Amino acid sequence: MNRMRRLTNLWSWLPAFRVVAETEHLPTAAKTLAVSPSALSRSVRLLEEAVGQPLFNRLPRRLQLNPAGQELLESIRTAMRRLDDGLHTIGGATLIGELRIATTASTAALLVVPAMEAVRSQNPGLIPELTAMSSALAFELLLQGRLDIALVEERAAPPRDCVGERLLEVTYGVYCGERHPLFGARKVSDEEVLEHPFVGPPDGVDDGWPPQLARTVGFRVWSYHLAVELCREGRYLATLPDRCVEAMPKNRGKLKRLPVSIESKSEIFAVYRRPMGVRDRVQVALEALRAMAG
Repeated sequence: MNRMRRLTNLWSWLPAFRVVAETEHLPTAAKTLAVSPSALSRSVRLLEEAVGQPLFNRLPRRLQLNPAGQELLESIRTAMRRLDDGLHTIGGATLIGELRIATTASTAALLVVPAMEAVRSQNPGLIPELTAMSSALAFELLLQGRLDIALVEERAAPPRDCVGERLLEVTYGVYCGERHPLFGARKVSDEEVLEHPFVGPPDGVDDGWPPQLARTVGFRVWSYHLAVELCREGRYLATLPDRCVEAMPKNRGKLKRLPVSIESKSEIFAVYRRPMGVRDRVQVALEALRAMAG
């Protein structure tokens, strides 16, 4: 059988296989595609017969992609991505639509907002969409083509066919507002700092606090701006990125970096699918992020 005929015979089953492979659960995949589980199971079986080998391990309650299935899934993702890029190019829509970015820390979000405003000033057809999630979920969505860029504050190995690029280093200090009892103190010990409650992020989100030190968190917020506001009012201490505090004029004289040894550093990485040579919305966004990172 020649190559074209073989691909033609397989073609109609590939989208169904991709959804089943990415969920490893027939009922979930069937709901996504609005078809019955039995119809989806038949498509997978016909594809396996056509390629001459099983693509899943059948477990009691779910399917598990085997090495052959994983190889096919990665090939389908690449092919669909190239097809999608081609359709956008011929339609003149490479810089139109949603630009989906996820962050694992509020610090990274502060880098995104001004960078995306710069992108939109030149490309008003792009609509940035910023969400917060774990790096594991972000990497999964990247591979599924449902996310364009993940900004992570950790040196995590990027998924296969993705690139991890270091953008900048972030330093953190302990800050208090002018009405806080420690604001006027010339000398402050680490022990004194630990006696006061902090405003911190939700569980699982890093705000730069050294993980080996126990502290009291009196208020949890996702938004960096809310954390700064609560700190500035003198109600809580906060671990804040120095770069971001210095960049906001209204913080001058209102926030003080306490002279303690409790401080930390982290790095922000951009993780994205490996470029295919087209200057698309992802490349435009990366250029803006690099410029903002300095």
